[in-house]
Amino acid sequence: MALILSGVAVLQYGSRGSLFTLILRARRIKATKWPEREIVSDASQGVQLATTQKVARYWQTDYDWRKSETVIFPVDLQKKACY
Repeated sequence: MALILSGVAVLQYGSRGSLFTLILRARRIKATKWPEREIVSDASQGVQLATTQKVARYWQTDYDWRKSETVIFPVDLQKKACY
């Protein structure tokens, strides 16, 4: 499906990261330089470091990146060219 802006068709398309891209993403998450732990024990200074690290660990090891790609970029959009 194309979106028309000022008389110009803007093509919607999908993209899939290569296995190499997924490996690099996991390595970047693993190599994160974390700040020092917060001084307070509540969330008054924002998201706690431990929570952020848990989310990063989940993205690195358990998150299904391929599944999210198919939701964000449906296969039918990857195969169609609409002008």
